[in-house]
Amino acid sequence: GSIPSFASNSELMELTFANNQLSGSIPSFASNFQLFDLYLDSNQLSGSIPSFAGDDMLTNLSLSSNQLSGSIPSFASNTELTFLNLSSNQLTGSIPSFAANTTLADLFLGPNQLSGSIPSFATNTNLQILFLSGNQLSGAIPSFSTNTNLGLLALASNKLSGPVDPSLGTLTNLYAASGLDLRWNALSSTDATLIAFLNSKQAGGDWQGTQTIPVTGLSVSGITETQATVNWTPIAYTADSGSYQVLTAAASGGPYTPFATVTPNKSATSLTVTGLAPGTPYFFTVQTTTAPHANNQNTVLSGQSAELRAVTTGVPQEPAQVPAAGTTALLVFAGLLSTL
Repeated sequence: GSIPSFASNSELMELTFANNQLSGSIPSFASNFQLFDLYLDSNQLSGSIPSFAGDDMLTNLSLSSNQLSGSIPSFASNTELTFLNLSSNQLTGSIPSFAANTTLADLFLGPNQLSGSIPSFATNTNLQILFLSGNQLSGAIPSFSTNTNLGLLALASNKLSGPVDPSLGTLTNLYAASGLDLRWNALSSTDATLIAFLNSKQAGGDWQGTQTIPVTGLSVSGITETQATVNWTPIAYTADSGSYQVLTAAASGGPYTPFATVTPNKSATSLTVTGLAPGTPYFFTVQTTTAPHANNQNTVLSGQSAELRAVTTGVPQEPAQVPAAGTTALLVFAGLLSTL
């Protein structure tokens, strides 16, 4: 059944209804000023998460493993909040700021359908667990330089991209061999010291082997008047299905146009681009794609590879001459006079 209203129970301090078959929406607890523990996880609750703005004493809130939807409300007024678990629902929208929740130690927000970038947790210096895996988060990893108490940082199975923030190398309290999870994103690093540290904390010991990154070693061969073959060194992560796409531009830096054909998989080493103009310079770059798979619901795109310039053979085509306005009529008139 549904959860009844507890509006009149103003002295209610703890309520645990976890692991049942409760359905319907979560009632308001705005009048329960003394409530500090609320556990409603592992039910069949649906609808949006109500505001807990009036619950000044709220310390532990678990709503995981339900069917909740909509966005995450603000918890800025819940300044005693220590534990928040909203994982395994259908929540959408961006992650709100938790800057006011300086007591927050454990935050579980995945898997859901949250999007946008990861906000800063700079003020949450007590944070020990941050679990954001299994969402649709994109952009770069923010700095965690002030979160030195982190024992678990899980960011796997999103769409995060770019270089790994160097601040992750300062998180020495991450659990050994299991305190970090960056798998199935589009992240990279060229810092050997940082890479070694992250691998020592990564579950499985290898986060790089699951990253959708740009290819390297670009070259062009088989250049003719109308086509060119772009070659590259494929990325290490070929386990899950995906492809490479060549993008072309008339000027360095773009704008780029994707060539319609993509490679059949991520083991491919080249693609022939057709339909080019003779005697014309082109700029090529390559983008890697990993399709949704068992470990990540998202399509993950890499950044673009380094740019390469090539010129097709032959003589450039002269642009067609367009007669000036009225020229056609004059030519026809002149033809008629000549015939007469």
